[in-house]
Amino acid sequence: QTCALPICTRAYGLIAAAMAAAVAVGPVLGGFMTTYASWRWVFAGEVVLVGVILVLSRTVRDEPSPVTGPFDIVGALLSAVGLALIVLAVLRSAAWGLVRPVDGGPSILGLSPAIVSLLAGGGLLTIFLITEQRRVETGRAALIDPALLRNRVLRSGLLAFFFQFLVQAGLFFCVPLFLSVALGLPAVETGLRILPLSAALVGIFVGRPQVPIDLRNPEGDRAFVVDEIRRSEEHTSELQSH
Repeated sequence: QTCALPICTRAYGLIAAAMAAAVAVGPVLGGFMTTYASWRWVFAGEVVLVGVILVLSRTVRDEPSPVTGPFDIVGALLSAVGLALIVLAVLRSAAWGLVRPVDGGPSILGLSPAIVSLLAGGGLLTIFLITEQRRVETGRAALIDPALLRNRVLRSGLLAFFFQFLVQAGLFFCVPLFLSVALGLPAVETGLRILPLSAALVGIFVGRPQVPIDLRNPEGDRAFVVDEIRRSEEHTSELQSH
């Protein structure tokens, strides 16, 4: 399903504003909580925030879906466990070894538990996609339509977002780690040191020029955008019909 361009623009603007606020406030607030309370309160606050979102989500009117049926519990479990195993493999690869186990470390059939966890997670995600494809073909509710992943426009957008957030997340992981471990700064001062970086990212999110398309080239840019949207929707419809 698609939405009107003004509604989509407003929705993505709200998402960008929330991300910008989180980038600016998160390091300072997290450093304050870690220094003067405990880092555990940060995770407790996330639980409270998720609870508030679940309560307020009942007041949001959703668009009617053409597919009815019970929630895809099998797909949710397969995707959650598969992703958890991959994350576990990445986190424990330094302690367990990526392929070969470290000396004195655990091993499974002569291999490191990290590579076993990685392969198991990839296998579960593959089963997840196969299961979702079968649910879509039989008209049952599914978490994701695998046909969307064959959309060239969507794949390009997801790849661009992947590298964007990879750089951003890596930057916000390495810089605080360097400030706190290498320079020995407390958590609050670490958050304040990276505040200019957070402010710069806020400017990128909310300070980009919002020039209407018809002021630049009404016959060129607007036609190009509309044509790309139309081609993307037609391609998606063709994949879903097959």
